[in-house]
Amino acid sequence: AIAVKAAIAALQGEALPQLMSVPLPVAYSDELEDGMNYWSNLDDNFFTPNEFPPCNVNFTAEQIMTQDVNLENEDGGALSKGKRRRCPKGRTADMAEYAPFMRLTGLEVHYGPVRALSGVDLDIHEGSIHAIIGENGAGKSTLLKAISGVQTPTNGSIEVQGAPVLFSNATDAQRAGISCIFQEMSLVPDLTVADNILLSNPPTRFGLIDRRAQRDAVVGLLERVGAGDLDPNTMVRDLPLSRRQLVEIAKGLARDPKLLIFDESTSALTNNDTRHILNLARQLRDAGLAILYVSHRMGEIRELADECSVFRSGQKVQSFETTSRTDAEIVEMMLGRSVEASFPPLAPVQPENPIVEIDGLSWDGVLKNVQISAQRGEVIGIGGLDGQGQHELLLALFGTLKGTQGRIRLAGSSADSGTPAQRVRTAPTLAYVP
Repeated sequence: AIAVKAAIAALQGEALPQLMSVPLPVAYSDELEDGMNYWSNLDDNFFTPNEFPPCNVNFTAEQIMTQDVNLENEDGGALSKGKRRRCPKGRTADMAEYAPFMRLTGLEVHYGPVRALSGVDLDIHEGSIHAIIGENGAGKSTLLKAISGVQTPTNGSIEVQGAPVLFSNATDAQRAGISCIFQEMSLVPDLTVADNILLSNPPTRFGLIDRRAQRDAVVGLLERVGAGDLDPNTMVRDLPLSRRQLVEIAKGLARDPKLLIFDESTSALTNNDTRHILNLARQLRDAGLAILYVSHRMGEIRELADECSVFRSGQKVQSFETTSRTDAEIVEMMLGRSVEASFPPLAPVQPENPIVEIDGLSWDGVLKNVQISAQRGEVIGIGGLDGQGQHELLLALFGTLKGTQGRIRLAGSSADSGTPAQRVRTAPTLAYVP
């Protein structure tokens, strides 16, 4: 009976339960021992290549696990409607054979005369990670807003599980099983972790929030995202950025989504925190969720995505299996021209006395022995995660910070002291654009 129930669930496109309650007394036997495998000759899954004639069901394991839509029982009737089949995880070569969770057809978004999206066709499958890549302004954010109900499309259609939908707002999309984790976090700093995660649908009792039920639900969600050590009563404002990102993901999972969208979720995280997010995305994919992943990092795309779609100027250029294209080919699709043409070799900088010299600059434990030298006509890039001292370095150079140590020279002249007003008015002058 359990086998038949689970088989029918599989044929109907539902996830197979890991635990199934049986309304019968448990049978005990002195001959059964814990830890013994009494089915050693069978496959790991109990759906072995056998039929079940006593149950009036005559399909095999292979038919069950491929969710064949044409199965019939012995009476000749259809066993299930069979409208959708879930694509096996990580398989993209035959993905077209499986009905997608979401299908976009001719999707367009106009802002006045500007076409932010134009004629986008896209299929998103369950059990798969689909990466959306493109330059800034390619239409990625607009696509996510249309999918998640934030922006109503101008033209085109959206289907969810084969049925046409029209989202008037984000709540409609959430009810359809779509949850988006935007780059700009939606957490309320002055609320607790628990209040933030269940902000839209807290458990209630007698008209008030049931704090015990809320805590139990939040603890489970935090454990799922790998933050089980986090106290649900902690104020969000007291959390570091990486922890806030995990809370944001837990908030998205609280809605029990079927499609989870990551929008640049690792852009400000450390390598270790990013690694955890990637592992979490794989686990959710393996659990049957459809994952839409937006990132500028080609390394993450290579490691994580099963399928990629490249966008440029509001249009989808191409969708393909991730391993079927090189990085150079993907970048060329993003830019519309070769990498060599987009980034020609720079003219060599003629060595001369540097216009800016920073030697051993330190301040308040944030800046530590910074060394920088810049020639005329040279562009110096300063990179790093948020809060790593980049902002303070520029403020120190502009004369805003007090108590700095080290040496700053501009065009050979000492600039260790001085105010921003002096930096602007005294040659060599500086301009600071915050």
